[in-house]
Amino acid sequence: MIQTPAHFHCLGLPATRKFIPAGQPSLRVYGGPLVKLQDGTVLLPCGRTNDHDRSSAVIYNPERDRFSQTAGMAGVLGLCHAALLSDGRVLIVGQGDHEQAEIYNPKTGTFSSLGALPYPSWLPTVSPLKDGRALVTAPAIGDYAPGTGGLAAELFDPKMDGLVSIGAIHFRSAYTATTLSDSSVLLAGGVIDNTYLNSAIVYCP
Repeated sequence: MIQTPAHFHCLGLPATRKFIPAGQPSLRVYGGPLVKLQDGTVLLPCGRTNDHDRSSAVIYNPERDRFSQTAGMAGVLGLCHAALLSDGRVLIVGQGDHEQAEIYNPKTGTFSSLGALPYPSWLPTVSPLKDGRALVTAPAIGDYAPGTGGLAAELFDPKMDGLVSIGAIHFRSAYTATTLSDSSVLLAGGVIDNTYLNSAIVYCP
Protein backbone atom coordinates (compact mmCIF):
# COMPACT_ATOMS: atom_id res chain seq x y z
CA MET A 1 0.00 0.00 0.00
CA ILE A 2 1.38 3.43 -0.90
CA GLN A 3 1.87 5.68 2.10
CA THR A 4 1.25 9.41 1.84
CA PRO A 5 4.20 11.45 3.20
CA ALA A 6 3.35 12.82 6.63
CA HIS A 7 4.03 16.47 5.76
CA PHE A 8 1.44 16.26 2.97
CA HIS A 9 -1.16 15.29 5.56
CA CYS A 10 -0.85 18.78 7.06
CA LEU A 11 -1.46 20.68 3.81
CA GLY A 12 -4.91 22.13 3.31
CA LEU A 13 -6.18 21.28 6.79
CA PRO A 14 -8.90 23.55 8.16
CA ALA A 15 -7.78 26.01 10.81
CA THR A 16 -9.80 24.18 13.45
CA ARG A 17 -7.96 20.90 12.90
CA LYS A 18 -4.41 20.91 14.26
CA PHE A 19 -3.82 17.25 15.19
CA ILE A 20 -4.16 14.30 12.82
CA PRO A 21 -3.50 10.55 13.20
CA ALA A 22 -0.03 9.27 12.34
CA GLY A 23 1.25 5.78 11.70
CA GLN A 24 0.77 3.30 14.52
CA PRO A 25 3.87 1.97 16.35
CA SER A 26 4.11 -1.75 17.03
CA LEU A 27 4.81 -1.26 20.73
CA ARG A 28 3.49 0.50 23.81
CA VAL A 29 5.51 3.13 25.64
CA TYR A 30 5.10 4.69 29.08
CA GLY A 31 7.26 7.74 29.72
CA GLY A 32 9.63 6.94 26.86
CA PRO A 33 11.60 9.58 24.95
CA LEU A 34 11.41 10.58 21.30
CA VAL A 35 14.76 11.45 19.74
CA LYS A 36 15.05 13.05 16.31
CA LEU A 37 18.04 11.58 14.49
CA GLN A 38 20.32 13.44 12.09
CA ASP A 39 18.58 11.94 9.03
CA GLY A 40 15.18 13.28 10.16
CA THR A 41 13.78 9.98 11.42
CA VAL A 42 12.77 9.57 15.06
CA LEU A 43 13.89 6.93 17.55
CA LEU A 44 11.34 5.64 20.07
CA PRO A 45 13.16 3.36 22.59
CA CYS A 46 12.18 1.67 25.87
CA GLY A 47 8.95 0.29 24.46
CA ARG A 48 6.90 -2.79 25.24
CA THR A 49 5.70 -5.46 22.87
CA ASN A 50 4.08 -7.26 25.83
CA ASP A 51 3.21 -6.48 29.44
CA HIS A 52 6.74 -7.05 30.76
CA ASP A 53 9.30 -6.31 28.08
CA ARG A 54 10.75 -2.78 27.86
CA SER A 55 13.60 -3.55 25.52
CA SER A 56 11.97 -2.81 22.16
CA ALA A 57 12.53 0.20 19.91
CA VAL A 58 11.10 1.54 16.67
CA ILE A 59 12.05 4.19 14.11
CA TYR A 60 9.46 6.63 12.76
CA ASN A 61 9.94 7.80 9.17
CA PRO A 62 7.98 11.06 8.70
CA GLU A 63 8.27 10.92 4.90
CA ARG A 64 6.46 7.59 4.82
CA ASP A 65 4.41 8.09 8.00
CA ARG A 66 5.48 4.64 9.13
CA PHE A 67 7.08 3.00 12.15
CA SER A 68 9.57 0.19 11.61
CA GLN A 69 11.17 -2.15 14.12
CA THR A 70 14.87 -1.71 14.84
CA ALA A 71 17.23 -3.99 16.77
CA GLY A 72 16.31 -4.83 20.34
CA MET A 73 17.86 -2.85 23.17
CA ALA A 74 20.76 -4.29 25.16
CA GLY A 75 18.72 -4.28 28.38
CA VAL A 76 15.25 -3.81 29.78
CA LEU A 77 14.80 -0.12 30.63
CA GLY A 78 11.84 1.87 31.90
CA LEU A 79 11.27 5.55 32.68
CA CYS A 80 14.19 6.30 30.41
CA HIS A 81 15.55 9.53 29.03
CA ALA A 82 17.63 9.99 25.89
CA ALA A 83 19.48 12.63 23.89
CA LEU A 84 21.13 12.91 20.49
CA LEU A 85 24.91 13.23 20.68
CA SER A 86 26.97 15.37 18.31
CA ASP A 87 28.35 12.24 16.59
CA GLY A 88 24.83 11.16 15.63
CA ARG A 89 24.47 8.43 18.22
CA VAL A 90 21.86 8.43 21.01
CA LEU A 91 22.61 8.10 24.72
CA ILE A 92 19.79 6.38 26.65
CA VAL A 93 19.61 6.10 30.44
CA GLY A 94 16.84 4.35 32.32
CA GLN A 95 15.75 2.00 35.06
CA GLY A 96 15.95 -1.77 34.85
CA ASP A 97 17.24 -4.35 37.30
CA HIS A 98 19.86 -1.63 37.79
CA GLU A 99 20.02 1.91 36.46
CA GLN A 100 21.73 1.44 33.11
CA ALA A 101 22.95 3.38 30.10
CA GLU A 102 22.98 2.37 26.44
CA ILE A 103 24.12 3.79 23.12
CA TYR A 104 22.08 3.54 19.91
CA ASN A 105 24.09 3.72 16.70
CA PRO A 106 21.83 4.66 13.75
CA LYS A 107 24.52 3.64 11.25
CA THR A 108 24.26 0.02 12.37
CA GLY A 109 20.75 0.18 13.86
CA THR A 110 22.00 -1.49 17.05
CA PHE A 111 22.17 -0.83 20.79
CA SER A 112 25.17 -1.43 23.04
CA SER A 113 25.29 -1.41 26.83
CA LEU A 114 27.44 1.03 28.81
CA GLY A 115 26.73 -0.82 32.05
CA ALA A 116 25.15 0.34 35.28
CA LEU A 117 25.28 3.86 36.65
CA PRO A 118 27.60 4.39 39.64
CA TYR A 119 24.72 5.01 42.08
CA PRO A 120 21.15 3.73 42.55
CA SER A 121 18.92 6.45 41.09
CA TRP A 122 15.70 7.09 39.24
CA LEU A 123 14.13 9.43 36.66
CA PRO A 124 17.43 10.41 34.98
CA THR A 125 17.95 13.29 32.54
CA VAL A 126 20.44 13.43 29.67
CA SER A 127 21.75 16.81 28.45
CA PRO A 128 24.14 16.89 25.44
CA LEU A 129 27.09 19.31 25.55
CA LYS A 130 28.74 21.12 22.64
CA ASP A 131 32.01 19.21 22.97
CA GLY A 132 30.31 15.87 22.31
CA ARG A 133 29.95 14.83 25.93
CA ALA A 134 26.64 14.59 27.80
CA LEU A 135 25.62 15.37 31.37
CA VAL A 136 23.54 12.67 33.08
CA THR A 137 21.81 13.62 36.32
CA ALA A 138 19.42 11.59 38.45
CA PRO A 139 18.09 11.69 42.01
CA ALA A 140 20.15 9.10 43.88
CA ILE A 141 18.41 6.93 46.44
CA GLY A 142 19.64 5.21 49.58
CA ASP A 143 22.72 6.15 51.57
CA TYR A 144 24.26 8.76 49.34
CA ALA A 145 25.75 12.12 50.29
CA PRO A 146 24.54 14.76 50.90
CA GLY A 147 22.30 13.41 53.66
CA THR A 148 20.23 10.40 52.73
CA GLY A 149 20.06 11.33 49.06
CA GLY A 150 21.61 13.50 46.42
CA LEU A 151 21.40 14.42 42.77
CA ALA A 152 24.06 12.19 41.24
CA ALA A 153 25.87 13.59 38.21
CA GLU A 154 27.91 11.75 35.58
CA LEU A 155 29.55 12.80 32.35
CA PHE A 156 29.40 10.61 29.26
CA ASP A 157 32.61 10.81 27.23
CA PRO A 158 32.24 9.54 23.63
CA LYS A 159 35.99 8.98 23.39
CA MET A 160 35.80 6.48 26.26
CA ASP A 161 32.22 5.36 25.63
CA GLY A 162 31.73 5.47 29.37
CA LEU A 163 30.25 7.43 32.26
CA VAL A 164 32.42 9.16 34.86
CA SER A 165 31.00 10.38 38.17
CA ILE A 166 31.48 14.09 38.91
CA GLY A 167 29.85 14.08 42.35
CA ALA A 168 26.51 15.20 43.69
CA ILE A 169 24.49 18.27 44.53
CA HIS A 170 21.53 18.83 46.81
CA PHE A 171 18.71 16.38 46.39
CA ARG A 172 15.68 17.14 44.24
CA SER A 173 13.44 15.07 41.99
CA ALA A 174 10.97 15.68 39.15
CA TYR A 175 13.07 18.57 37.84
CA THR A 176 13.72 19.55 34.22
CA ALA A 177 17.09 19.96 32.52
CA THR A 178 18.07 21.68 29.29
CA THR A 179 21.34 22.58 27.59
CA LEU A 180 21.91 26.32 27.07
CA SER A 181 23.68 28.01 24.15
CA ASP A 182 27.01 28.20 26.03
CA SER A 183 26.82 24.43 26.78
CA SER A 184 25.95 24.95 30.43
CA VAL A 185 22.93 23.01 31.68
CA LEU A 186 19.98 24.53 33.52
CA LEU A 187 18.16 22.34 36.07
CA ALA A 188 14.96 23.96 37.27
CA GLY A 189 12.12 23.18 39.61
CA GLY A 190 11.56 19.84 41.22
CA VAL A 191 10.32 18.42 44.50
CA ILE A 192 11.94 17.90 47.92
CA ASP A 193 9.91 16.18 50.67
CA ASN A 194 6.61 16.88 48.83
CA THR A 195 7.51 20.57 48.56
CA TYR A 196 7.55 22.03 45.05
CA LEU A 197 10.63 24.13 44.35
CA ASN A 198 10.90 27.56 42.77
CA SER A 199 14.70 27.36 42.46
CA ALA A 200 17.17 26.48 39.75
CA ILE A 201 20.82 25.46 39.44
CA VAL A 202 23.28 25.58 36.54
CA TYR A 203 26.00 23.09 35.63
CA CYS A 204 29.08 24.78 34.14
CA PRO A 205 31.25 22.38 32.07
